[in-house]
Amino acid sequence: MEPIIGYDQSQQWVLNSILALITLGIALELRVADFIAVLRQPRAILVGAITQLFLLPALTWVLISLVPMHPGIALGLLMAACCPGGGMSNFFTSLARGNVALSVSMTAISSSIAMLMLPINFLFWASLNAETNALLRAFDIDRGEFILNLLMILLVPLLAGLFIRQHWAGFAQGLMKPLRVFSLLALITFVLAGLGGNLQLFNLVMAPVLLLVTVHNGMALGCGYLMSTIGGLTPFDRRAITLEVGIQNNGLGLAIIFAFFDGNGHMALVAAWWGIWHLVSGSLVAWLFSRKPLEPI
Repeated sequence: MEPIIGYDQSQQWVLNSILALITLGIALELRVADFIAVLRQPRAILVGAITQLFLLPALTWVLISLVPMHPGIALGLLMAACCPGGGMSNFFTSLARGNVALSVSMTAISSSIAMLMLPINFLFWASLNAETNALLRAFDIDRGEFILNLLMILLVPLLAGLFIRQHWAGFAQGLMKPLRVFSLLALITFVLAGLGGNLQLFNLVMAPVLLLVTVHNGMALGCGYLMSTIGGLTPFDRRAITLEVGIQNNGLGLAIIFAFFDGNGHMALVAAWWGIWHLVSGSLVAWLFSRKPLEPI
């Protein structure tokens, strides 16, 4: 039996609104200066972007293809891998005494590009695995319509947020925190409302979800560190890239799961645990990095 976090289908517009608000909150944090900064350190940005947007989803596909798991869990891991980097990566990079400016620029770039690539990236890798592809068909999702709908929900608030931040920076600054809090609380309300009738099923799948998400997040952090090392980046930049690749915006992923995948329990548990665990792993990695202070180069 497939665990479903149920909600009234008439509330679909509410879920889409929450998804749009989450995207708007991300966009309000982006600055034109963050994109201009790419010109000053293109190699570091390129290494980080390739790792986060292409290599991590590819390695996730390898993981779900080699390790036996429920296809819903596999789709949840793919969704996590395709989401943009989370804003907490900037905070953890600061704690790690890494290149915060690079981290901020990477978040801006990955958030902007991933908003456009997320549906295409997710469907591409999911279609290459027989079990996840079969589950996608079971959801009866029109892939072209899914891409267009998600692009509209993500792209419009992304552009609106960039416009507001550029022309009314003070207003954007004041709006960011309450918008983040409101959208997160609204999403949590949907999750908690659907848990009641599914607790037994969630107990059955929780152990593999905890293990696989922990392994997946460790893989993301290790991938960021390895690729930045191979790319010849300084230890100062390496810390930023490691944490940027390992910290994902799974609130966005969870909202997408509710809006387009009927609140699938396996997928939702993966996204929810990713959102919790990467705070633990990010804190630990930042602490380990901070034990060896570095001077900017």
